Amino acid sequence: MSSREEIVKFTGSENWKEWHARFITEAIDRRLWDIINPASPSRDRPTSAVNSAHNIPKPRIGPANSGEMTIAGREAYKIDLAEFHSEEARYREEFQNITSLRSWISKTVDAGLYDATYDPEKKLHQWYMKLKKCAGTNEVQEMCRAIGDWKTATEGLTLKPEDMLSWLRSWELALLKAQKANVPGTNDSKIWWIDFEYVVRDIGYEGWCESYYHSNQDAINGNMLTLQKLVNDFGERIRREDTYSRRRTIARGAFASFAKRTSDEED
Repeated sequence: MSSREEIVKFTGSENWKEWHARFITEAIDRRLWDIINPASPSRDRPTSAVNSAHNIPKPRIGPANSGEMTIAGREAYKIDLAEFHSEEARYREEFQNITSLRSWISKTVDAGLYDATYDPEKKLHQWYMKLKKCAGTNEVQEMCRAIGDWKTATEGLTLKPEDMLSWLRSWELALLKAQKANVPGTNDSKIWWIDFEYVVRDIGYEGWCESYYHSNQDAINGNMLTLQKLVNDFGERIRREDTYSRRRTIARGAFASFAKRTSDEED
């Protein structure tokens, strides 16, 4: 199960994304997301044919007990029995995980929303879709939010942020969200590169952008440049810049001290 201890309470659309991310984590930890996810053909009840411990498989061959079986028949029955026990164990584990996830849901969803959406007779994926609808979240709304965040992230900077690495992480996150929501253009490197260049070129990185484009032109125009590569490369540029700035500050201080000491010695 998830190792995180903090409780994320779902009370409405304003904190849906935070709770939803935690819910997916909890479901994945219990190996249940594939049977809850609307895109998956599986659903939340164990699909095993095992319903109880009484469904022990009957021998494939005519004899009524193992003593009457041939050697081949006994071996076949052993295989069937082993498969049964394995399937039963998976069934019980999945059932326990479903019970555990239902308990987590009851503790983390607002009581009013829980009462309005939860039906113990319904399957988990049916409840999940109903809750998502109540949260006012759908693909169109998610895309609108992602577009808004992306527009903010791609506004040209007039002043250089004090912490460029933090800005870069925020920009990366905005693009990832836009890509996940299929915002037009955000999955094509030749388009999002232009957006990135527009943002940073006027705050001291025009030369770097031109050099980077010439070095990676084929990858950019062929939609082969990955977001991770750009973030790593630009992040390295920022770190080298910060290192140089610190060294320059230290050097200036050292020369100032040296100059003062020399002056004192001459006196």
